[in-house]
Amino acid sequence: MSQLLILRGYPSPSWLCSIGASYDVDPEFFRRHLAFLTTSSDDSNQDGASKMPSSSANMFHFRLPTIGSYTGPVHTRGAQTLGGLRDMMQASMNLCRHKLRIGAGWKTGDSIVRQYNVHDIDQFSIEQAVTVYFSRLRHSSEHWIVIIFMDAGADPGICEWPEARSTPRHLPFPHQKRSLALKPDLWKDEKEEASSACTSQWRTPSPLTQSASRLHIRYGRFLRPEMMCQDPFYTLNELFSILSVAEAQVLDVIERGFSRDSWQASQDDDLEDSTHSRHATQAQDNLVHARRMLEARISNLSSVLGFIERHQRSSDLHSSWPYCADARQQRECDAAAKALRLDFEHLQRCALTLSSRCESAMTLAMNRASIAEARRSLQQGQTISNFTALAFVFIPITATASIFGMNFQELGTGKLNIWLFFAGSAPLSFLCFMFLYGGWDKCWYAARKVYTENTVKATPLPKTHTKHPTHP
Repeated sequence: MSQLLILRGYPSPSWLCSIGASYDVDPEFFRRHLAFLTTSSDDSNQDGASKMPSSSANMFHFRLPTIGSYTGPVHTRGAQTLGGLRDMMQASMNLCRHKLRIGAGWKTGDSIVRQYNVHDIDQFSIEQAVTVYFSRLRHSSEHWIVIIFMDAGADPGICEWPEARSTPRHLPFPHQKRSLALKPDLWKDEKEEASSACTSQWRTPSPLTQSASRLHIRYGRFLRPEMMCQDPFYTLNELFSILSVAEAQVLDVIERGFSRDSWQASQDDDLEDSTHSRHATQAQDNLVHARRMLEARISNLSSVLGFIERHQRSSDLHSSWPYCADARQQRECDAAAKALRLDFEHLQRCALTLSSRCESAMTLAMNRASIAEARRSLQQGQTISNFTALAFVFIPITATASIFGMNFQELGTGKLNIWLFFAGSAPLSFLCFMFLYGGWDKCWYAARKVYTENTVKATPLPKTHTKHPTHP
């Protein structure tokens, strides 16, 4: 019979050997999911061949985000700003990747975190990889196996981010199903089963327990079993539904943060220059961080949407992926796949719209920063101009004092009258202020004009001799 196998958390060599030998699993499937074991620090730097549609006919890799929040005030060690907190968490993430690559301190079933994003001082998000593999069973061409390899296992363990001295928790994935509240048999025992499953496994539940780590509990309760046994893509419907809800949550958090930063930037005109500069820099950093996260979300949504579209349109893919023999059931499977495609198309449009708004906000922030810098330059120029005018006041007095040496009778240091000081200072002050407010060019032009007019008036006109005609 057809089978669905869900692998969770950090694997052990015995897992991989047993599963690979039992089901003839392509080693490329394990290589793609365990790309962190290579020298690369992130599995996003996979080779181009693994991203080609021809290489993704029977396996698919994507990221599953999860939103988290802190239940109390966050007291960080050495981080005074949001940018400092992000740098600190990024350093912790790099250390976690290094330990993950060398296998230091990891236990079988521990959750793996590929990326840690700090949205604000109260919310964060993590990204975990999910790799899906499909293959027909060797003893029967009619039966198949679908393997879901997830990073979400037990509690995060080694990646608990000790720098954040607060109690974090992961937000659940809400199930948006029609008339779900009227079907208590689908969810009434979920809490008891989740508690018993977590207790009987690696460790007791903690506030960090996330919905992705409980995916295996009653998986497929929203699907029809008789159709799951025939169509493997329909079997993945619940997984893609959870992914769509997770992506919607992340986009909602990014949009709220983007709106808050935009509003804060628009209220900074009345603040002091230092405060305005600090807020503008923080807003720009937040926008750059939001754009980086949106690019990751758009890439993830595009790959998922491409996989769904290839399943619907490619006849070669349908020949390798079985489908329901009954026409009515197949129509229901196609309708479920179409609903997924519409959901991811909507999420892709939302992400693209947010990315466009983010670009516009970054341009606006840069323009506002340029205007603020121009204002500060004008203020500095005005200050320098005031000092220049003050210098023009004291330059004539200093020059006159240097010439006469302050040797005046009234001061008891000489024989000159003090009126000579004012007689010499007044013309020099007049000339200085004339050059200050009139400019060297205007003064030179006015002096030259006066000189030219006086020269023309003083020069006598030459005498002309008129010859009168003579009459015969």
